[in-house]
Parts: sequence; C-alpha cells; structure tokens
Amino acid sequence: MADEVEVLGLDDRERWEGEHRRGGLPSQSWNYAWGLSASGFDPKLAIVRSRGARMVVPFFERTFLATTDIATIPGLSGASVDPPSAGAPLALWSEYAKSRNWVAGYIQLAAASEPDRLPPDSSIVAHNAVFLFDLRSWDPLQASSRTVRRKVAAALEEGARLVDNADALAQRLGELYPLTMRRVKAGV
Repeated sequence: MADEVEVLGLDDRERWEGEHRRGGLPSQSWNYAWGLSASGFDPKLAIVRSRGARMVVPFFERTFLATTDIATIPGLSGASVDPPSAGAPLALWSEYAKSRNWVAGYIQLAAASEPDRLPPDSSIVAHNAVFLFDLRSWDPLQASSRTVRRKVAAALEEGARLVDNADALAQRLGELYPLTMRRVKAGV
C-alpha cells in the first residue's frame, strides 16, 4: 500500500460512505457531515494511508486574513487511526498540511486512536484529555428539569414515541436540521 492522502467532499457520497463502512466512527459519517453543512461548514473526509496504517479525519477549512487552518468537524469521535499505535499517518498528514499552506491543524483524535509514537522531530503537539462516562444506567429524564420531564410526558401522551435507532435519527436530523436553521434564521 502506497502512502497517500485522499480528501473527499460531500459530492463524493458513495466513496465517503464506503470509507466509513471500513471502520468509521459516528461523526465521520457522510450523513453527519451533510447535516453539519446546513450550518455553513464545508465538511471533508481525509483518508490518510501510511506504512500499513489508516487514519480517517473529518475536517473543515477556516480562512482568516488570507491564512487557512483546519479543524476536525464538531463531534464526539474525531479522527481515528488504525492500528491505534501507528504515528505514520500523522506524519504524512503533517506533510500534506504543509503542502496546502495551512497555518495550523486542530485534530481531535478518537479516544482509542491516540498514537503512542509520534513522528520524531515533528511539529505535532499532542494534548488529549478524555473523559468517559458510563451512561448505560443513566436516566436522562431523571437528570432533566421538571419542565423538560413535563414536556416529554405531554408529548408521549399525544402519541409521540422515543426512537433510539441511530440510522433513523441521522436521517431525520438531516431532514430537520436545515429546516430548523431556516426557521430560526441561523447564519443570517
């Protein structure tokens, strides 16, 4: 496998979804990125292959005063590296960033993907604090205010149903998010 960096845009949906199926995390999905695009982001997905390792980076570019930097798109999972201990994709990504004249890159790594070997003599600075909470026994309604609990109870009485199917929720988010942004005049 040759070292390479491949960057996909939202118009590359089929390829993006194919790469995501090969071990992608939730905020790396095309649907998630498409939903974010309604708020002004132009999400991209970078696939970085180097020395047998693969890094998946969902990101967007930001321009200010004729300089451009990049950041991982907002979300919980960030970039992933497989195998997790491989720092080679980070070194190749750094080279790619320099070739694009990006002044900085802010990459959130997924909790299980933090490389233990960063490239020697690199300008990569690692700082990662991760807090994991076991939410399996957490009752979100119990932690909510009485007002929220009353609203949920009223909705259930009117026939609403709670859904926890990630695919159905992602599809609905993709449909409702742009409508909500227009309704509240966000980004105007």
